[in-house]
Amino acid sequence: MKLASLPQGRDGRLIVVSDDLAWYADADHVVPTMQRLLDEWHRHADLLESLSIELAHGAIPRKRFHEREAAAPLPRTFHWTDSADALRHQPGDGLMGARDPLRRPGASAVGLVAMTADVPQGASAAEALGRVRLVGLAHAVAVQSAPGATGHFSPVFVTPSALAEAWVDGALAVPLKVTRGSHTQDVILPPTLGDTIAGLAAERALAAGTLVSLSAPLPGDPLGPGETLRVEARNSAGRSLFGAIEQAVRVPA
Repeated sequence: MKLASLPQGRDGRLIVVSDDLAWYADADHVVPTMQRLLDEWHRHADLLESLSIELAHGAIPRKRFHEREAAAPLPRTFHWTDSADALRHQPGDGLMGARDPLRRPGASAVGLVAMTADVPQGASAAEALGRVRLVGLAHAVAVQSAPGATGHFSPVFVTPSALAEAWVDGALAVPLKVTRGSHTQDVILPPTLGDTIAGLAAERALAAGTLVSLSAPLPGDPLGPGETLRVEARNSAGRSLFGAIEQAVRVPA
């Protein structure tokens, strides 16, 4: 199942997106926002899965999905942490959409980000991985002259069950392609998402909606005015899994 948010109010409006990212169906009659879904996953997930199947078969009204129109899936979060500690994230840091321009570029990192359900204190790596509800991409950028970071997220987030090819011996491994200007490179992240979440939950429980990133610093100097960055993950058939983060650096005059 693939989900996204369209701009509406403070927390967006939930939609279900087709596997090829071409179509969407409204889902706010089931649950209005992604945050509410994470809080009440067991109440709504099966209904959304049914909606996703109906969308795939053309059995319900559908509209064209355009990545550029998607909002940040979670416009705000209670906690966001980075596996490599490459950037410090503060509660309430700005969470932005995949096409929102960079206004204050700085040191940055790219990678996967997982949205969790409630994770109990002391959960094992396997138990923690089982608490991952949705997975997407993130580009986190340090805010100059201020604590914390801004985060730009992929247009679409995906349930772990929809990432069949990415599971290797019970661990999640998704290769990324990062394009900076005309140069493209692969980024291979360690498949340690379960261990990372379990480490965070060793001393305290994690609330639904916590974001956990597996990331790598963006190589080279910080992005500068006029540069562009694209982050994407594709399956073996060449199909985009989450849509692309695609940004231009536009520093205010």
